[in-house]
Amino acid sequence: MMTAGDFLAYFTAMGMLIKPAKTLININKPLQQAMIAGVSVFNLIDEKAESNIGSKKMDQATGDIYFDNVSFSYDNNKPSLKNITLSIKQGETVALVGSTGSGKTTLVNLLTRFYSPTDGKISINNERY
Repeated sequence: MMTAGDFLAYFTAMGMLIKPAKTLININKPLQQAMIAGVSVFNLIDEKAESNIGSKKMDQATGDIYFDNVSFSYDNNKPSLKNITLSIKQGETVALVGSTGSGKTTLVNLLTRFYSPTDGKISINNERY
């Protein structure tokens, strides 16, 4: 059996626990965000080093651009580009037109070396880079 004093002490203690409990609950969100950020950082650290096979520095690209049987795949399964051969003469303007996902941006990213082709070669002024 509980006395009136025990009953009052119990409810007072419960009332005093509300603020610390809310503080503990509110700590969960930043903790989860920190854990997700940590996973992202460690995934970045674990990435393999980029292969930099380019040794020629180009201050300004001049000359003809030639894609010779260039293929590219993002996931090594389904090719995004397959055996593209394209010749662009110096001073010539070219428009890349096609539906979404047809490879227009990938073609430009290959030219600017954001990606390396999985097959074929790209040359500027008859020099492979």
